[in-house]
Amino acid sequence: MAHGQGLIQDAQGWVYVNDEGKPILRPFIYDNGPDYFEEGLARFVSKGKMGFHDQALNIQIPARYDFAFPFVDGIAKVGMDCEFIPDGEHRSVNCKQWETISNPLSGRRTPLAK
Repeated sequence: MAHGQGLIQDAQGWVYVNDEGKPILRPFIYDNGPDYFEEGLARFVSKGKMGFHDQALNIQIPARYDFAFPFVDGIAKVGMDCEFIPDGEHRSVNCKQWETISNPLSGRRTPLAK
């Protein structure tokens, strides 16, 4: 994280804040904490959608997907029109539409899958 930023818990859950305590963005929670960085990006949530941010908390891909997997080899699988199915303490995801997106930090360009 960049200087002057922190991670706190508020009434809604985990949130990254600036040095004045103002919310910057909410991380996607994975394994009881903020999402891991993969290829320089981690997932975040906003208004029920998922996107990706870098380590300085700059939004690299806006939150527009119902679900997103982490990046692997420069691409991530993202879904729309998804339902989440409880599975013990976890849940699985079933999306009606899947696409692949490119990591903007990798320089690799992958066309969207239809």
